[in-house]
Amino acid sequence: MNSTELESVKAELGRLTDAFFRAVSFEEGATPPCEDIHAVFIEAGLLIKNSGAAPGISTRFILTPLGWKISAMGWDDERPGLRIPEPG
Repeated sequence: MNSTELESVKAELGRLTDAFFRAVSFEEGATPPCEDIHAVFIEAGLLIKNSGAAPGISTRFILTPLGWKISAMGWDDERPGLRIPEPG
């Protein structure tokens, strides 16, 4: 894979990740656009609640005939006493 192709893949995986977080990030009392999750996951995709002591997010991607999709996502919700750090 050349550097142009690699940058294209990174951009697509970033787009998928951003789309996922837009679908599950919402203010308390609001309704998330959960139907948007179906657009970024494979049909048999897994969404796994991580309930460990430390917050964690992990993602697995797969290249399908229709392009890159998420095959599995593990996450943990922020809550009192558990805050997911800002990236960067």
